[in-house]
Amino acid sequence: RRWLQNYLGTNPATVTMPLGADLVNRFGRALFIKAKFDQGGAMPIDEFNSATLLSFSKADILIFMGAEVTELKAGEMVETYKI
Repeated sequence: RRWLQNYLGTNPATVTMPLGADLVNRFGRALFIKAKFDQGGAMPIDEFNSATLLSFSKADILIFMGAEVTELKAGEMVETYKI
């Protein structure tokens, strides 16, 4: 799978992959949501709590959610960044 090859480092840090759980943007601004690469997709660790430092240590990707996006459903392809 091409997105898996991207994740493993053969291409730049941006990777598009399926979302593992529903997300809602209730802030009206762009968000980077901490996530884990899990079973072929991006599984959010927690939605919006950037103060939780422990979750940063568990995250290996960030999911980008644009300001114009209010909701993402599990299975949708999302832009992620390796961290």
